Amino acid sequence: MRSDLVPCTETAGRPLSFPAENRIFAEKEGFAMNWTEIVVGAIVSGLIATGITFAVSRIAKKRHALRIRYETMMRRFFHSEKTVSELIFSFDDTKIRNDEFIRYRDVIDGNLYPGTDIRMTVHRNKEQRTFTLPYEEVVDFTLRPHTGIRTDGDIPVRYPDDGITECTRPGLDAYLKRNPATYNDRILCMRYLERTEEDGYRCGLTQSDFLDVVRTNLTLDYPLKGSFRETLRQTDSAQRPGTLPSLAASRMMNFIGVSAVWCMDCGSGSFETRYRYYLKCRQTGMSVYSDMLGTTSGYANPPKFASAETAPTCKETDSSAGIPNADTRQGLASGDLLAYLCEEMKREFFEETGYDRYAAHKGLSLSNERILKVIPLAFTRELARGGTPQFFFLILTPYITDKEFVKYFRQSVDGRNEFRDNTLSNLRNHPLSPETLANLLYAYKYIRKMPSDRILL
Repeated sequence: MRSDLVPCTETAGRPLSFPAENRIFAEKEGFAMNWTEIVVGAIVSGLIATGITFAVSRIAKKRHALRIRYETMMRRFFHSEKTVSELIFSFDDTKIRNDEFIRYRDVIDGNLYPGTDIRMTVHRNKEQRTFTLPYEEVVDFTLRPHTGIRTDGDIPVRYPDDGITECTRPGLDAYLKRNPATYNDRILCMRYLERTEEDGYRCGLTQSDFLDVVRTNLTLDYPLKGSFRETLRQTDSAQRPGTLPSLAASRMMNFIGVSAVWCMDCGSGSFETRYRYYLKCRQTGMSVYSDMLGTTSGYANPPKFASAETAPTCKETDSSAGIPNADTRQGLASGDLLAYLCEEMKREFFEETGYDRYAAHKGLSLSNERILKVIPLAFTRELARGGTPQFFFLILTPYITDKEFVKYFRQSVDGRNEFRDNTLSNLRNHPLSPETLANLLYAYKYIRKMPSDRILL
């Protein structure tokens, strides 16, 4: 029998050979093994590169966070564009809870007036966030700067009807117990608002005691007298539940609130280096947005009356402090509400910051717009307080250092009463209030001239 084996002596000195079919199989297997090694190597290299990129990114973010934290700790008043942008983009409203007087949480979650709020999208590099602001927008002055609001006639005194006064007494008592330093004041309110033309409105103004504002707009979710669950907010929108009633239909006083972002302009440079923003943490125990970051804000007072005959007599109130003396500013002779509110915003700004004292010490004229300019940003209605009018402004001034300004801030009684004044009160430990966030976003729209649906940080 013939053997297919080749004697070893015949292969000496020559490479070992295989049959043709075995050689093909060996080549295929070697080819597969090479590609497996290539794929595995690529995956491992990719994982290593991803890990390095992730580590570098985390280090960069930590360094950025530390830099922001250092800056916010070392600055008491004026903060860079980067710091403010970081605070905006990292806005966290989870700390906002319902209050016994106002259901802030439910308003932010959209449970009370669905679809009424404002939505703004913020872009930063490749990231973006859409914020839901608890306001109904009436006018965006960054897009419609020539819109006017004319006043209609006199400014009569308005009180709640007897039924409202009686049933809201428990809420007023509870508010005064929590805020014993509350004093009565005369407040400017808006009774109705009507559209007159494409860029114009007409409104009716009234004036009310602050305590009547407290018993309506500031305690509207407190149970009414003799009721376990019914509130003024519910009765105010009883005809159309879940919708914000018009100012004319509302039973509340609807005081006019004003708020401004103070921005210092260095005059040149990029957005990151040109502007500084004023932000302070509100004191613990404040009736509104306690322990949250705020700007200058307050409410409008009515103008001075021409004579004692036309001046209203304040009704009996629940405050032993009484009504302070009437202010001495000019009234609404021109009928231009926006111009008057700009002056009211200046008053609040001076009272809370002491900037007027700074300007006087430096010999600067506050009538010069290069020294002080007030720019209307938006007219809204605040959902948390039942649709009370809220005006947002931007205040531009030249650059001031923290060290130079601190002594003037300490001379402003209202500023020291409302805001913390210490270096260790780190901004990163406190969220922006919804009011401050909305004001900042409108300010950014104006400063950066971005389209209404896109704000670049």
